[in-house]
Amino acid sequence: MVAAAAMPASAGHGKDALHDTGQALDHVRASPRPAPEFRGEDLSATERLTPAARRLADEPVVRRARAVLVDELLATPYVVAAGISRPRVEEYVAGVAYVKALSELSNRSPRPTMLRSPYPVGRAGLDNPDNVYRFIRLDPKASYVITSRRNSSYNVYFQLLSGQPGEENSLHETLGFLTGDDLDADRRGRFRVTLDRRPASMVDGPHLQLPGDGTVLVVRDTLNDWATEAPARMSIRQVSRGRQDLATGDAADEVARRTTDAVRFWNAYTSQLQRIGANTVLAPKSSVGGMPGQVSSFGRFALRTDQALVLTVEPADAEYLGIQLGDNLFASLNYWDRTSSRNLTQTHRNADGTITYVISASDPGVANWIDNGGDVEGLVFLRWQGLAVGEVPAPVDVRIMDVSDVATDLPDQRISQAERRDELKQRRAAFDRRGMGTTRY
Repeated sequence: MVAAAAMPASAGHGKDALHDTGQALDHVRASPRPAPEFRGEDLSATERLTPAARRLADEPVVRRARAVLVDELLATPYVVAAGISRPRVEEYVAGVAYVKALSELSNRSPRPTMLRSPYPVGRAGLDNPDNVYRFIRLDPKASYVITSRRNSSYNVYFQLLSGQPGEENSLHETLGFLTGDDLDADRRGRFRVTLDRRPASMVDGPHLQLPGDGTVLVVRDTLNDWATEAPARMSIRQVSRGRQDLATGDAADEVARRTTDAVRFWNAYTSQLQRIGANTVLAPKSSVGGMPGQVSSFGRFALRTDQALVLTVEPADAEYLGIQLGDNLFASLNYWDRTSSRNLTQTHRNADGTITYVISASDPGVANWIDNGGDVEGLVFLRWQGLAVGEVPAPVDVRIMDVSDVATDLPDQRISQAERRDELKQRRAAFDRRGMGTTRY
């Protein structure tokens, strides 16, 4: 994923869709706030803007735009073929509008605002279930300092983009990039990143040069073990004033426009992916629009309820490997209550080091089940990170078989229903722990 943002299929129609979007966020206010080691931490900024963002996303002009987008998506052949319901489409569009409202309000703030994606709502652009995302709109004529402390995430990435992915009909160009290895953290994991017009060669320490045009900083913490790893704590401070107004026009009009841009862009992106044959996974290659150094592979599934798509994947020497499913709205499936994604800490390896995943609607009774939630069609996405330069994993082996035959075919992966229930219970607890940053680090 490049941007964050569908929601559980339980929400209602129209205005109720936005209401249920808000209900999904209610646990944030009830959760303990992390100890304020840094002022202006991103979670509190998201909480602070949430009530106003809900109201803004429900303004009449935004509601009209949402209604048009819902009808457009429901008329799209691959949305129809996947059997995606009107309530689910309404939830998705309402979630996108809510995220754009958050972003628009942060653009109008007198101080730079670091927003954390408000999972589990507002997911568009096939967000990575293993990532905690932060987004910051920057004035390229200003200067900023990010103060942070690494915790235990596998890695943290700072990606400077020329715009918000999915808006202006673009994924947008990567203008600068830092990984955890570039951050020069001290023994306690503390580090600073500066951002201004100066080239990195003129600055000591981690630095990103701001270009002359508007920019968006995306910060990703990748978590392999959801139960034990924690994202970095960080805050941003503007140290010199700029001259660019980050917000123009009426806020509701801007939210309507930006929601329309994003929904239509990701719909067009999904349209291109329909060229991939059903139950096919493309050969891995370097990602376009994602993170530098990432190798990825797209695929599509189209299965009856009694069928399974069996994928055998070569991890190579990747430090991180993740698989996830998405729907034909280009949104991630429910990954907090279901196993619609897995990373290396959540998978069983074969004796030869490969990994065999099983995509199906019903539980095949094996460890590496990828739950498609009953969707008859959808998307498959694999990401490898930490490979040597130029290293590309072998193509994915793909088979279709009856769900009833899977456990016999993969005897080393067999698990009981009790073990599955325990896995899902632990998965949800781990998501709640890190999903909205509720852990006291």
